[in-house]
Amino acid sequence: MSKKLFNLFLLLSFVFLVTNTQIVNAKEAVKKESIFIVDQIANNSADFTPELQEQMLEVIKILNEKNWVNLKLVGHTSNTGTAAHNMELSKRRAEKAKEFFVSNNVDTDRVTTDWKGMNEPIADNNTAEGRAKNRRVEILLITLNEYPMEPHIVGVYEGENRSKEVVINVIKEENVEYTATINGENYILGTPFWKDGENKVVVTGKKNGLESSSEMNFSMKKIPVDLNAPNIPKINGIENGEVYTEGVVIT
Repeated sequence: MSKKLFNLFLLLSFVFLVTNTQIVNAKEAVKKESIFIVDQIANNSADFTPELQEQMLEVIKILNEKNWVNLKLVGHTSNTGTAAHNMELSKRRAEKAKEFFVSNNVDTDRVTTDWKGMNEPIADNNTAEGRAKNRRVEILLITLNEYPMEPHIVGVYEGENRSKEVVINVIKEENVEYTATINGENYILGTPFWKDGENKVVVTGKKNGLESSSEMNFSMKKIPVDLNAPNIPKINGIENGEVYTEGVVIT
């Protein structure tokens, strides 16, 4: 399967990388673009073989998981034929790619098109192999800058085993509405919770019609009291697992 990865973007010491299966740290990006190449399109054709369609289905998986990502489809050609013919052919390739995405339940508003004819080759047009690489559609995955960050859950840690009730909350982002569930049931953030056994909390942040979620798995089990055990000193002023943003007094 032919695919290339271009343009590693560095922003605030993060590298944002898009492959054919996942976006890494995409939500920290701001108006960043990464490119997925669908090439080897048949000469003088805007049709996509089943193999090329499989590549585009991988992109759809990204879109289904990341609703803050849009597409820009850019058609290209080799230098075979006239400039005018190739400009029209590259347009047909971009529009045919959009038809494929829309027919696979991608909202048409998330997809824009452009075309460059034979003006932007990425390989040598003097060879058959190079011309095949230039017969392509570039799929630019564009992250939006108006989305919520993944909620940062506090009050419990992944895999933690708690012996008493927890109070779960998030570090809140401005203008984001948060909701939460524990084991699929609604949970009000900042309220005490106890349920013996395995538990999963899911917190969702919503902003500008977009949303992102975080989850944490933890277990709870009461510790039996041994009446013959020596008294264990009680620490006051802090709670196990809590995160504090100001000074505390411990006694």
